[in-house]
Amino acid sequence: MTSPLHHGTTLVDGAEPGDSLLYSVTSILGAVNGAGDGLVWWGRYGTAAMAYDLQVQWATMDRAAAVKWMAQAHQRDADRVRDTGSLVHAAIEQWVLTGNRPALDDLPHPEHADDQLAAAYLDQFDSWVQLAQPDYQAAELVVYSPSRGYAGTLDAIATVGGVPWLIDYKTHLEPYDRQGRPRRPYPEQVALQLVAYQRAEWAALFRARRVEQHYSPRLYALSAQERQHAMPVPHVEAGLCVYITPEHCHAYPIVLDDRAWHGFLHAVDVYRWVHHDAKAVMGPPLDLGGGARADHQPATAPA
Repeated sequence: MTSPLHHGTTLVDGAEPGDSLLYSVTSILGAVNGAGDGLVWWGRYGTAAMAYDLQVQWATMDRAAAVKWMAQAHQRDADRVRDTGSLVHAAIEQWVLTGNRPALDDLPHPEHADDQLAAAYLDQFDSWVQLAQPDYQAAELVVYSPSRGYAGTLDAIATVGGVPWLIDYKTHLEPYDRQGRPRRPYPEQVALQLVAYQRAEWAALFRARRVEQHYSPRLYALSAQERQHAMPVPHVEAGLCVYITPEHCHAYPIVLDDRAWHGFLHAVDVYRWVHHDAKAVMGPPLDLGGGARADHQPATAPA
């Protein structure tokens, strides 16, 4: 069985002495997802499309400036997609809490959010809500697993068709794939995320504290006092990925069984290897000077 993954209680900015620091689920899964072929293709295609569509903007630049501008196209598009998705999540949260669709102008705006695109996503979500009639029990609920050393924020818990679901919203800019089929979520990713939330032990009845640091994984801080005010994670029977594009919105059931749970535990092992254990397996370069046998001590992992 996988041993707990703990960041420990070291004081970092945003945390208090004695806090337990728990790695976020999304940080853990980042070590597994990586930059797959899909993201590589997206980067290549986006840069090529931008170079063709915006020739007027780069045609007058010198070569170095034009190359740099085009090389950064993927990041500019990624920022827009990310910030628009954040705006949509914030709008849905307010929608769930108030029962009314919020005006985008009334919400805090991430820097690169595209309001027109966000409105298209929300139109599709509205159509799905009218059909599904979800009965929400929680929105943006932070859950903790001190025994495993992780935490995360689930999007919602709601009853649809008489079934209590753990819901994750995913937005995608392109409604269809290259074969013209409606885009679907990646079950190998969303199942691990949802099962981690489902099998966490505790849910926050207080304002959760996130610790954000540049070039570091996201952490959640949890004090002993907060732990006393937490409640068990509400029961759900399965996961539901609500997949939203500018042209359609569909909900895909996700089985949250032991296969998915063991997959997440393997992801924890990979994360531990990448960010902790791998740092202790390589020693200094062999000293081969003087023609003598190298005096080399293999690297050993700390006890």
